[in-house]
Amino acid sequence: MTVWARNFSDHIRDWSGGKIRIDVYPCGTLGATGDINELAQMGVNQFVFSDHARHVPEWIGFG
Repeated sequence: MTVWARNFSDHIRDWSGGKIRIDVYPCGTLGATGDINELAQMGVNQFVFSDHARHVPEWIGFG
């Protein structure tokens, strides 16, 4: 996932001519999955890849 995120970040930077920058924090750097999801809900993180099914019971059927 981290490799994909870094490639995505590079693509967006190139596509925007450097106007958009995406910082990638790999696996667990910002905390456990639940912590990261909570940070996203509070607006601290604006873009998150995580395994949400374990933390949102209504989504378990989709995981």
